Amino acid sequence: MRTRTNKWDKTPGGIKLAKIHKVVKDFPLLHAYGVGFGMFGCIPEQIRSQIIDYARYMLGYELDHEIDAALSFIKTLGGITTPHNENYVRSEYLSHLYATWRLEQLRAPERMPQGCFAVAALMINGSVRVVEALKPNFLVGIGIRKRDRLEEYLVATKGYQRWPDEKVFWSFARDDDRVDDKENKLRCVDAVECEKEEENG
Repeated sequence: MRTRTNKWDKTPGGIKLAKIHKVVKDFPLLHAYGVGFGMFGCIPEQIRSQIIDYARYMLGYELDHEIDAALSFIKTLGGITTPHNENYVRSEYLSHLYATWRLEQLRAPERMPQGCFAVAALMINGSVRVVEALKPNFLVGIGIRKRDRLEEYLVATKGYQRWPDEKVFWSFARDDDRVDDKENKLRCVDAVECEKEEENG
């Protein structure tokens, strides 16, 4: 984490701050800890909105080093814009893989809020999907070859342990087309917007 001065217009890794702000603004459900606000449900109502606001503020203003590292990580994995269903990797698995990958990187932060993975993927026009059952976790489209290569390398050099496929991927039903269209790339900001999309066809 770093607190910015008004003079900075880029992260240390060269990402324009305006680009980060645009992603955070465009996707109101996205925050430092993931997507969707269900995880804040147990917090007393009188302070819940403040904590949600702070989680969004963190993503937009305090996590420059983390977003730099997340972008490098997603590029290493080969983030893709139009993945097949079997390419959608759970964000919690990305956290697990990142924890070993970062050992090879001199400046990669130890702690990585999952929301940074979504920001990184969206900044390169990657595919991020939100599934209600996974919130606040989500899915990111990741290329198969680069991920396999990275995992094999980390297994050989760092003793990395890959999770079973059922914990890595998410299987979509064949009749998920409308849900897929509705949820892909965090397009629906809330239930009202989803209903409007459905009414408009």
